[in-house]
Amino acid sequence: MASLIISSSSVCYSGLHVPNRRPLVPPISLRSCSPRYSLSRRKFTIIRAAETDAKEAKPSAPGTAPAAAGNGANINQLLGIKGAKQETDIWKIRLQLTKPVTWPPLVWGVVCGAAASGNFHWNVEDVAKSIVCMIMSGPCLTGYTQTLNDWYDREIDAINEPYRPIPSGAISEGEVITQIWVLLLGGLGLGALLDVWAGHKFPVLFFLALGGSLLSYIYSAPPLKLKQNGWIGNFALGASYICLPWWAGQALFGTLTPDVAVLTVLYSIAGLGIAIVNDFKSIEGDRKMGLQSLPVAFGIDAAKWICVGAIDITQISVAGYLLAAGKPLYALALFGLIIPQIVFQFQYLLKDPIKYDVKYQASAQPFLVLDALPVFFAKALADALLILQDDKSLQQQVFALRTVRNCYSNPVLKTMASGQSREELDARARQGETVVPGGTGGKSLQAQEHLAEGRSRGGQTRREQIGTEGYRQMGKKGGLSTADKSGGERAAEEGIEKSKFKT
Repeated sequence: MASLIISSSSVCYSGLHVPNRRPLVPPISLRSCSPRYSLSRRKFTIIRAAETDAKEAKPSAPGTAPAAAGNGANINQLLGIKGAKQETDIWKIRLQLTKPVTWPPLVWGVVCGAAASGNFHWNVEDVAKSIVCMIMSGPCLTGYTQTLNDWYDREIDAINEPYRPIPSGAISEGEVITQIWVLLLGGLGLGALLDVWAGHKFPVLFFLALGGSLLSYIYSAPPLKLKQNGWIGNFALGASYICLPWWAGQALFGTLTPDVAVLTVLYSIAGLGIAIVNDFKSIEGDRKMGLQSLPVAFGIDAAKWICVGAIDITQISVAGYLLAAGKPLYALALFGLIIPQIVFQFQYLLKDPIKYDVKYQASAQPFLVLDALPVFFAKALADALLILQDDKSLQQQVFALRTVRNCYSNPVLKTMASGQSREELDARARQGETVVPGGTGGKSLQAQEHLAEGRSRGGQTRREQIGTEGYRQMGKKGGLSTADKSGGERAAEEGIEKSKFKT
C-alpha cells in the first residue's frame, strides 16, 4: 500500500544484450526513447567510497555483483539489499524484487494506526484483520511498488548496479510484468475484503490501496515520473511511507478524520529525509541521466544536511508541540527516540552517506517509525477527552471513554501517558461530582464509566422499543422514566405522535 520506493532514477531504453536471454524490450509506448545502451561482459573494478569526508567520495558502480560472503550474501539477496549474491532460482529472484527489507516500517504503520484508533482489541478477529492489512500493505502493495520501480529503473540500474535481476537478465520481461499485476490485484483485492469485513459503507481501504498504487506508478513511470524532481518525488515517497499504512490501520478499526490525515502529512516531512538517504547511492546514474535528485542538485554535503534537518526538525517540533499541549511524558518519550537517531546520523550518515546508507537506515529508521506512536496516541487521547468535555451524544461519549481506557490500559503507554488527568477526574468523582456524562451516581471515575456504558446500552434498547423518532422526542421531553407505564402510554401523555414510535 504505502509507496515505499527505492529512490533511484529511470529512463527508457531499446534493449540490453544478456547471454542466453532475449533482450528486454520496453512497452510500445517507451520504444521511441533514446539513446541505446549495451553492456559488455568485461569486469569492472569495484571502487568503494572513501572513509574520509564524503565530499571526496566518487561513486562508481561495479560491473559484477559483490563477492558472496556466505550466509550474509544469501540473506541480503532474500531481503533485496546491497551485497546480495546473484541467484538463479526464479522464486528467490521474485522475492528479491519485492525488497522485504522495506516491509517492516509499513507493517508497523498499520500497528500504530490500529492502536491510535482506540478501538483495537486483543481478540482473534481484530488480530486477524490487522494481519491481513499488514499483508496488503507490505508484501502485496509495497512489493508491487518495488517491482514496478525496478522495472522503470532498469536502465539506470544498468549503470549503477548492472548485476541486479532485471538489467542482468536473471528474470524476463514477461515474468516481471506478471509479478507487477499479481501483486497489484492482490493488494486491491485484500483492501476490498477488509472493507467488507469491517462493515464500511464506503470502501475506504480499497480507495487507499488504489490511491497508493497510483502514487507508486506516477512516482516511477513517465510521463509524470515524480522522482525526476528531488523535492516533489521525495516528499511523495515520504508521505506514502508515513501516511498510507497509518491511515489503513486507523480506518480499519476506527474513523480516519481530516485532522489525523493532515497531521500525518505534516509528519511526513521527516519521510522526505528518509527518501534522500536512498538517493546517495544513485548519484552517478542520476547525473548521467539528468535527473535532479537532491544530492545531484545540491551536492553530497548539502544534501546530507538537508536530510538530517528534515528528519530532526520535524520530530523536535512535534515534541515541542506535545510539551506545550500539556503532554510532557509523551514529549519526553519522543525526545528519547530522537536521540538515538542523532547519534547514528553522526556515526554513519554525516560521515559518509554513500558507504553507510544501509547501516544508517537499519540503525536509525526503526526509531523514526516508532516515535510516531506516542504522537498519535496523544492525539487520540486528546480527541477523546475533548468529546467528554463537549455536549456530544452519549454514544460518542461512550466510544471516547473506551478510547481513553484503551490508551491508559495499554502496557506501553502506562509508562508514557500522563495519569494526572485521570487521577484528577477520579478525585472529583469521589467528591460527588459527575465527571463522566451519563455516569451520575458513580462514586469513582471507573464507576461512572460503567454507569455510562450501561445507560448507553439501555438507551439503545429503548430506541429499539419505541423507534428512532419516538426516542428523539422522548429525549426532548427530558428523558422521563417509563418504569410504571408502557412506552406507548408515556409517549401519549407527553403528546408524542403515535406514528413516531413502535409498540
